[in-house]
Amino acid sequence: MKQISIYHHQTGGILFQGRFPAVRECVEAAIAQGTRLDYADLRHADLSNAALDNARMSHALCDYANLNGANMSEGMFESASFVNVTFFGACLCESDFRRARFEGALFGGTDIYDTRMDYALFSTDSALLLPFGKARSMQGCAFRDITGRHHEFSAPPITIFGLRHPVSLIGAAIKTGASFSTMCDPARTKIQRLAHKY
Repeated sequence: MKQISIYHHQTGGILFQGRFPAVRECVEAAIAQGTRLDYADLRHADLSNAALDNARMSHALCDYANLNGANMSEGMFESASFVNVTFFGACLCESDFRRARFEGALFGGTDIYDTRMDYALFSTDSALLLPFGKARSMQGCAFRDITGRHHEFSAPPITIFGLRHPVSLIGAAIKTGASFSTMCDPARTKIQRLAHKY
């Protein structure tokens, strides 16, 4: 056991501390006691398989953290930063991730049922495969391409496999490999209707 502290990433103040085997257990204890971890600095933390349900972590800085298998259901993560985080097998159900940053984040088997994702920012191909149709809301989401340009979408992206490169329809943009082009409104509407029909 060692003394572990969770700091406010802007002020440097201590949000929670105690003697624990690792950061994961410290965070779990804070949440279990109802401690708000808004603005918590959890960069590079190993939170794999952590019980983070009902967490209050708005504006938290979780860049480069390992959140594989974490239960983040029914939590408040509004405006939190998850840059270059892994979410394989994580549960984000019924949580609030509005305005969260997911640039470089990797997803796989990630559950976002009834999750609020409005104005969230993504940048990886694995993000395009999230089951957005199960989310509660996703207005104003954006995908950042390699040039830094943002492509907004408020409906689930559509990805077609079986070609040389996967082709994704993201809002008004078509992504082929790393390249983006714009699709006219009538064609986009027709494809979206067909996708939702099946």
